[in-house]
Amino acid sequence: MTGSTLTSSQLADVLAMAWSELGPPAVAVELLHRTGDWLTTLDAAGFLDLDTHPDGTPRATVRWAEAVAALAPDAPPGLLPADLPHDSHHRGVLRIAAALASAVPVDLGAAIGDMDRPTTAHVLAAISRSSQAHLEWFDPRLPDGRPSARWTYRDVGALVDWPTAQEPPQDTELPLWPARVEEEEVARAAAAHPGAAAALPLSEHVAAVLDHLRPIARGYRTMTLGMWGAPGVLDDDVDIDDDGTAFTGPHPALGPGEERLWLRRRVAPGHLHLLLVPAGVDLHTVPFHDLTRAGVTTITTTPPDPDTAPVVAGTDLRNPTGGWTVVRIGEVLAQVTHLEDAVTGIYWIRADGERVGVSIPARPRQAVERLLRWPGVP
Repeated sequence: MTGSTLTSSQLADVLAMAWSELGPPAVAVELLHRTGDWLTTLDAAGFLDLDTHPDGTPRATVRWAEAVAALAPDAPPGLLPADLPHDSHHRGVLRIAAALASAVPVDLGAAIGDMDRPTTAHVLAAISRSSQAHLEWFDPRLPDGRPSARWTYRDVGALVDWPTAQEPPQDTELPLWPARVEEEEVARAAAAHPGAAAALPLSEHVAAVLDHLRPIARGYRTMTLGMWGAPGVLDDDVDIDDDGTAFTGPHPALGPGEERLWLRRRVAPGHLHLLLVPAGVDLHTVPFHDLTRAGVTTITTTPPDPDTAPVVAGTDLRNPTGGWTVVRIGEVLAQVTHLEDAVTGIYWIRADGERVGVSIPARPRQAVERLLRWPGVP
């Protein structure tokens, strides 16, 4: 019979029973059982032959060659589903299992070429268990160190054992319960109300979303904020505009001790910058990628570009490259991204197509509240 209703564990058991009587190596079946849904898939596709032993217990065997042939690009449709999920049906696993069962040869390099680490660990264990000698012969030594001339052996086990499930690494950015429950509620509300309006005072919903945006994951910070050794802003081929007449972005009021600086970089003359520089910051020593971390607020305008993708409403509280949400300011959608613990990026496209990007040295809620007080926004 084919197409049974047995689970993967049950199929592994009955196939192991058949191995003890008929072959092939049980490790081939064990590999399929440990790495996904192959056994139930092969059963549903009719590649397992199930029978009943005289003692009443079920038995099963795999038609290995036919199953592997169904993976070929020119195989007749319908033998195996064309949309098998890669994470639980890596085709290389079936080919290697069939080779371990001595049914078909396998090109090992091609079979494992795009295999992930956990699956590769299972393949290594299967190969080790099927082909390595588990017994080690040795000559025990007498108490004074001389050979005893009495050979014996010990079971050293497989060279590579089956991998065990690893505990997931702790997410140090994840708040513990009940804060996690609160975060999940905020995420659900944000998904149900994308592009919520942001105006002073902030609504409870918008404030909660901004407060729950997680900063960029540490693993991405060097990649995103790299360029170590870059020169300071004023040593990086910039042209300074003394009165800022060419700058069309927001002109926020200065904070205590701040100064304005309008400039454009010669490497990107279409990008105009307004910097709000706190007292004591030497722009000869601060590179562009470090401006916000040095306390400098940056506002950049870029000419319209018809190929620019529009801002789309949505929210992702815990994106590795910085939690983000989209809020509506007037008639414009603005994306707010939590770049670092105390750095927020805000980007929007004005009605005339000009793109505006702002980096503010503050957490998202405080940054948005500061932005909404600026004239010329959006």
